[in-house]
Amino acid sequence: MALASLDYKVAFLKRDKFRLQETYPHEPLKISVGKLPASLPRNEFVFSRIGHSNKYHLTWQLGQLRSSGTYQFGEKIRLAGLQFTIRKNGNSPTTCVFRFISPKALAQRITSALHVNDMQNGNMINLQIRDPDPEFAKDALNAVLESYLTFDKAQRTRSINQSKAFLTQILGDIDQKTANSGASVQQYKENQRIKTISSTLNEQDEQISALNTHKQTLRMNRLSIAELGLRLSSPDSNGIVSYGLEAIADEQLKHLFSHHNDLLQKRQTLLTVQRPSAPAVKNIDEQILFCKKAITSKVNTQKHHIDGLLRLIDYQLDSLQDYSSQFPGIERHLNSLESKFEVNKKIHDYLLEKNLEAEISGAAVVPGAFIVDKAVAPAEASFPVPARVYTLAALTSCAMGVLFIFHISKTPYLLQGDNIEELTDVPVLSTIQKYTASLPSAHILPVYDDPRSATAESFRMLRSRINFLCPNKPNKIICVTSEISGEGKSFVAANLAVALTLINKKVLLVSADLRRPSLSQMLKSQTTIGLSQFLSKQVGLNEIISATKIRNLDFIDSGPLPPNPAELLHSKEMRDVLDHLKEHYDYMIIDSAPTGLVADSAELIQHSDINLFILRYGVSRKSLSATMGALQTNTPVPNLYLVLNEHKQDKLYMSYYNNQDNN
Repeated sequence: MALASLDYKVAFLKRDKFRLQETYPHEPLKISVGKLPASLPRNEFVFSRIGHSNKYHLTWQLGQLRSSGTYQFGEKIRLAGLQFTIRKNGNSPTTCVFRFISPKALAQRITSALHVNDMQNGNMINLQIRDPDPEFAKDALNAVLESYLTFDKAQRTRSINQSKAFLTQILGDIDQKTANSGASVQQYKENQRIKTISSTLNEQDEQISALNTHKQTLRMNRLSIAELGLRLSSPDSNGIVSYGLEAIADEQLKHLFSHHNDLLQKRQTLLTVQRPSAPAVKNIDEQILFCKKAITSKVNTQKHHIDGLLRLIDYQLDSLQDYSSQFPGIERHLNSLESKFEVNKKIHDYLLEKNLEAEISGAAVVPGAFIVDKAVAPAEASFPVPARVYTLAALTSCAMGVLFIFHISKTPYLLQGDNIEELTDVPVLSTIQKYTASLPSAHILPVYDDPRSATAESFRMLRSRINFLCPNKPNKIICVTSEISGEGKSFVAANLAVALTLINKKVLLVSADLRRPSLSQMLKSQTTIGLSQFLSKQVGLNEIISATKIRNLDFIDSGPLPPNPAELLHSKEMRDVLDHLKEHYDYMIIDSAPTGLVADSAELIQHSDINLFILRYGVSRKSLSATMGALQTNTPVPNLYLVLNEHKQDKLYMSYYNNQDNN
């Protein structure tokens, strides 16, 4: 009922900062909705008027499909079960946005926003609706309240309406009978030309008429008593029987009905302050049940008594009719017709009077509730509260900062800003800047492909420092390893090899990680023969050495993955080949397996002149001191140095090396 009174099918929208807001109750366009589906998608229609013509442009989106069209004012538009018409008026805007609202969506909007608060120890209820549009909330709440009063009044007059319908039905039958009996008397008198009846016949007829009247009265009383009993037990009524008690001749039965009504009213009064399960309410319920049983018993007794009186009257009527059979048949038949007419007329008048009483009673019924204060639109929004939002934002920011600091302090991974010297005694040789790839290749060598980058400069710095190590050895073997996979040892080995070739050093890059090799992808090598085949004596040394596209750089691939990589790397052939190749290259850079996972690189570390241990920010753990200590304790490592990989670039450093105008 509230939705019908609102008649809110089209919502017009306007842009308010970052969202669309309804303009209710303002309607810039006149839109007549002919058909509205039960469920509608929340899609906006954009209206654009075309100059001063009779046409307009409409744009909408249904699902993922965006459509548009040009229409005339007054033209009926049909879209996906939706029918509407936009009519022209003098104040039509140039452009506007609107959305259709289905009854289901509108009902959900009102019910979800409606809050009902019962006041304790009272009979008042406070209702509120929270909605972004205060005018809509006001009209919706007032519509709900008015609809509730109408519904409450209809519920209270249901019993009276049932009685009126019952009386109207009987009146229709009596009207017909009265008309038929009156017509029969008149027609019989005209046919028989009768004007007067003898006094004896009149006396006899008066007795019969009185008995018939008494008989009809008893029938009406029996019918009234039965109807009151039905209303007492009807599940649709509220139980209170107030109309029709005057038709009961038995004062005791009237008293029982009055006592029953008083108990029901007392129960309704108790329910305003107590629950249905309260002892007082249960006591009233037991009294009501006992009273109903007494009324039912008394009604049955009255019906049996009236039935006996009706049988006695029928017996008396039969006697009178037998006695009057001695009179002429014409006069007897006329008297019977007139008697029926009089009886029907009296019953008709009686029913008219009762029907009028029922209408008066119905007009006197008022709703059981009334509106104390109607809803009004507030001047200010109740939510969100700016002070509360700012306070919550400040507290949340502080909490997040504390949690972030706590998380950073408790993280097991190595982060920038951590003091490496406090974690291990191994010296840090160099720091490699994190490379932000400006080229599309996944496996890129910044020293070769992007020499002007800060990462390439980091490798040139590492190259300079390596030149100061082991000055008494003209040819050097450099082993590059790490604790776990993913710390960038292959990346460092490849770029360091390229950096050494730039100063005219002859370099051999060896992929000695026989478990997860990756150097061949960085160098884009196509060879299929490698170190594992040489160590297993399947090929010769010259077959595994291949030249690369980079000048002065040769490469030995790992080859097919063997089942026993540790045994192959610890073999005499491996030591011999390193000693042999060392004489032909200025630098040999060996990319070995991680030391924290497998023991493959132990022999290579002992045979190398310089050992670079790679740490990567965000990947390597702070427990590296334990790994370094175990590595030094088990097998003392000569010339062990740390290289920190993926250090974030500062803007000044990065802009200096990325400046294309810098010569």
